[in-house]
Amino acid sequence: MKNPQAEREQIRTLVYVGVTVLLVLLTAIDPFSSSAKAPELASGGTFFPELTSLDQARALEVFEWDKKASAHKAFKVEFKDGVWQIPSKEGYPADAQNKIGKIASALMAIEKGKLRTSREEDHVRLGVVDPKAKSAVVEGVGYRLRLLGANDEVLADLIVGKEVEGSTSERYVRKMNDDVGEPRVYAAAFALELDTDFSSWIDTDLLHLDVAQISSLTIDRQRLEIGIDQASGRRFGQLIDGQKSSIGQADYTWSVEGMGEDHEAAMTVIDKMTETLKELAIKNVLKRNEAALNDVGFYPLAEGYFSNEGQIRVDLKDGVTYVLRFGNASAATGDPQRFLIVENELCQPIYAGLSAEGKKKADQRVLELSARFKDWFYLISAKDFESLRPKHSTLTEKKESEDDLEDDDDPPVEIGPTPDDVKDPPFPTPRKVEGDGPPPGGAKPPKVPGGEEPPKKTSSVKNDAEAERLFKQATKGEVWNGDPKIAQALLEQALGTAKSKALRVNLTLVLGNFQQGKTGDFAAAIKSYQRVIGDTVGEKAPAMRNFKAQALMNLGIIYYTRQHDLDQAVVKLSDSIEVSATAKAADVLSQLLFRIARDGKRSETARKAQLEKALKIGRLAEKLDTENADKKQTPARTVKIKLQLAIVLEALGQGALAKTTFGVADEKTLSNDGLYQLAVLRSLRGASAAEVAGPLHEALKLRPGAVARNQMRWFIRTEPDLAKHRADPSWKTLVTDEPVK
Repeated sequence: MKNPQAEREQIRTLVYVGVTVLLVLLTAIDPFSSSAKAPELASGGTFFPELTSLDQARALEVFEWDKKASAHKAFKVEFKDGVWQIPSKEGYPADAQNKIGKIASALMAIEKGKLRTSREEDHVRLGVVDPKAKSAVVEGVGYRLRLLGANDEVLADLIVGKEVEGSTSERYVRKMNDDVGEPRVYAAAFALELDTDFSSWIDTDLLHLDVAQISSLTIDRQRLEIGIDQASGRRFGQLIDGQKSSIGQADYTWSVEGMGEDHEAAMTVIDKMTETLKELAIKNVLKRNEAALNDVGFYPLAEGYFSNEGQIRVDLKDGVTYVLRFGNASAATGDPQRFLIVENELCQPIYAGLSAEGKKKADQRVLELSARFKDWFYLISAKDFESLRPKHSTLTEKKESEDDLEDDDDPPVEIGPTPDDVKDPPFPTPRKVEGDGPPPGGAKPPKVPGGEEPPKKTSSVKNDAEAERLFKQATKGEVWNGDPKIAQALLEQALGTAKSKALRVNLTLVLGNFQQGKTGDFAAAIKSYQRVIGDTVGEKAPAMRNFKAQALMNLGIIYYTRQHDLDQAVVKLSDSIEVSATAKAADVLSQLLFRIARDGKRSETARKAQLEKALKIGRLAEKLDTENADKKQTPARTVKIKLQLAIVLEALGQGALAKTTFGVADEKTLSNDGLYQLAVLRSLRGASAAEVAGPLHEALKLRPGAVARNQMRWFIRTEPDLAKHRADPSWKTLVTDEPVK
């Protein structure tokens, strides 16, 4: 007879076994299941509740796994002696304030999301293995962040692993306690990416040089060869003479000392030099000491260092001089590099002519720069070294004769925007009328209305009256706004017929305006504007200087809006203002300086200085507008200048003054370029994505065609102050180019 009690116990045992097997199977199928989560493993809450203020941070350490070295590598930045610095670079100043703030803020806010595992065997899979771990595991290693406070107090210690599947904002994270990490791994919103490359933590703009301020460049190619005395074993030096090149700028035209009358400065070479000076970037930095300097080609003298690969002297209009001394090539990296020392002094000939205030500023600037450079020497790219030391023979080129220029359908030149004579270009990009471009070279000139053909170009006919007749015919409304090829052919005929220099320069400027504003042939417009600049060298007459200033301004706008070369745009616009200042040029330059200041690549100090410069130029635009200096002011431009001033004031933290400068009532008079700026101002003031998008949609509606609208979309996609809104779904049409027929 069966025992009922025994049967019940047997059934209960079988059930327990079955449930246990089922749980084991479930765990095998889903190792991250939280269905059996223990109370102490619950999600929620911040990782580091003791981290309550950004001001607590005094150091950051980042540990990563170096696969090549099969060891972890460490990076540290610390706040010491009142500045952030990098210990591994002997205390070189770090541009770290903003970065540390973002990292500390992210660590303060990070919360425990869903618990994914508490098993150490899952760490490799999730990428949260400690890079400092002494085990032989090299797969699944994350990067480790340690934020330290005063007296090396650990404020936060976290390992960041792989992205959570199906998410771009969540990572697997694991908290560390000293070098003993917790086994629990959470999914947490932590999209912060860290770059531990040295150059990402410093201000890599080595010189902070405004190329518009350059007065002259002097290349000294004298070298020093070092030998060893066989008898004594001592080193000795032998000077090797090298050609010296002196390049100067007067009336915004470059010349090379000693060049013949039939030669002119080779601007492609000189522009490359000034561009390299502007963009000169630090590849590495080392602390100065005599032994180290001797080893790489620098030798101390009473008046400074002698460098064995020559030097370049850069004299500025503000009375400051940079001296760049070049040493040996470095064999330490695969990327060819060159050692460099930077020194600063006063340029006495320029300094002597400055006002008392100008001298005070020059003295202060030299002190600041000398303090920055005196303890360090640098590595720069070998390519930059070559650009800064071109051969003397490449600095000049033979001039083209007058006859050559007249008969050349494709003259050598540079770059520019839409004519004031036609219509002001919408900013931030000049207007382009879509359709056929100019006739290809050699094509028969089209017939003008009425059936007559424009007279053929001939070098024997030089008659200003005929040129003016052709010009008037070309600029008739039905021709100018009808078939662009007809109007362009007439303008070219007028230019070929003109005799007086002033008329030829004027016609060349108008042709460039037409090429840019009507046909959209920017390459041809560049050539026309550059010829205007070349033909007005040394001219003192106000009309000729005005022609030159407009050509420079147009070049600057094209550099910016078409080629996206901000540095060259600043140079051309600055030159335009110095030749003959207009409110329009100053307003555009202020906008450009603001955009450069906000790009996030500069230190706080450099960013503020750039904004102050943008404000100064904006005030100049306001003054010129009030004086009606260029005789073409309109109420819309006056409001636009006020809007630009408000934008800069807002960025400088002067919101109250910004609101009194530009108000809601002013918005009614804005054109499409003004509407774009209005969106930037709204974004600076913390408006929603929809509020910022409103004027941008209106601006796009005012653009004449797909090319012009897409050009504005490029600016929207790259405007630093619009970045926080671009991911909003409602912005899709604002940032996505439309097809161009």
